[in-house]
Amino acid sequence: MAANQPDKINLIYDADSFVPVINNDFIEAKKEILIVSPFLRRKRIDIVFEWLKEPLQKGISITIITRPPESYKEQDRIKECIEYLKSVVTVVQKSNIHQKYIIIDNCLVWYGSINLLNSGNSEEGIMRLESRELAAELEAMMK
Repeated sequence: MAANQPDKINLIYDADSFVPVINNDFIEAKKEILIVSPFLRRKRIDIVFEWLKEPLQKGISITIITRPPESYKEQDRIKECIEYLKSVVTVVQKSNIHQKYIIIDNCLVWYGSINLLNSGNSEEGIMRLESRELAAELEAMMK
């Protein structure tokens, strides 16, 4: 186990317990990170970008799939969030998505009700699974 890894890796996490583990997974990424997050909040984006600082510095490809501004009541706020995201990572806009997941290096999947780029509450959960098959299936659903 690497020096910066958490002591224990579970499968299911809540909005607080997943943070150190996903931080480590981001740091350990080798090629790419895909984040599917239908809802956006600037404050949360800033927090997640802190977590992604090291992968960004290493040149890891990061893509975020989210809903377009037209899907929101507060279109101007979301346009600003999307423009900010585009200044740092690749952004793909898809209407009517509701799934929330992260795929790291086409094999590590975080899947659940936690919307990474919006605020999560402790009632939400997320699973961490290592599966190339699951990653490929989720990626195919977004195409």
